[in-house]
Amino acid sequence: MKKPHARIAAWILAVGFIGCGPSAGPPGSSELEERKLREVGEMYRLHQEMFRKPPRSIADFQRVGDAHTRTAYSALRTGEVIVRYQATLPDTDVEPSTAESEEVLAYWKSVPESGGPVLMLDRRLRRLTADEFKAARLAGTEEVKKAGPSR
Repeated sequence: MKKPHARIAAWILAVGFIGCGPSAGPPGSSELEERKLREVGEMYRLHQEMFRKPPRSIADFQRVGDAHTRTAYSALRTGEVIVRYQATLPDTDVEPSTAESEEVLAYWKSVPESGGPVLMLDRRLRRLTADEFKAARLAGTEEVKKAGPSR
């Protein structure tokens, strides 16, 4: 049985080399958005596989390790990407192996107003219009922000 860290390193290397052929130019904003969503999906999958439960907040991703998925972790921390926590993935295989899901797991914060790429619960990417997003089912829950001291 491979160690989780070996699988993480192999996955990161594979993702890093996708599209790096001699004719590949710098990725466009849409490609970067999709890459970050895929990385978020991978962090989510790794957490569920390692701890046998879905993450409850961004703090749980620190337990998985953000060194190899720094751009995705940063997108979550800054609020660029919204994740629906506490949603159990239908499988934790490296490649999605279940039927396509109709529930949204993660999305760019601009998607509700202007549409764009979303990550479904099955970890497949889909592009939704703003109206399609408003009609879509959202997986899990939003992260509960701890309130500061009352004044």
